[in-house]
Amino acid sequence: SSPAAADATWKWAGMRACKLAEEMGPADLAVSAAAFARAERRDMRPLFLLAEAAIAKRIDFGMEEASRMLEAYSMLRVRNEPLFEALGARLAHLAEERG
Repeated sequence: SSPAAADATWKWAGMRACKLAEEMGPADLAVSAAAFARAERRDMRPLFLLAEAAIAKRIDFGMEEASRMLEAYSMLRVRNEPLFEALGARLAHLAEERG
């Protein structure tokens, strides 16, 4: 597949992520962010909306989903302080619960 076709596919994926972000659960949000990271796609609109949805649903995140989401944003060097604060606090809370 050509670079133009790949770019078009990622643009489509980004639009779908934007449309579905509010409906996604933590696992889907984390997988979507990780897919953008693996493809080295810094598409800010979908990444912003995925982050907003994750912040709103932070209480539902487990350790794996929170870690995966934060790793994706870190790999892409996307600074979203509210996301890192929300999921960082969630990870700290989960670690405390584990003892």
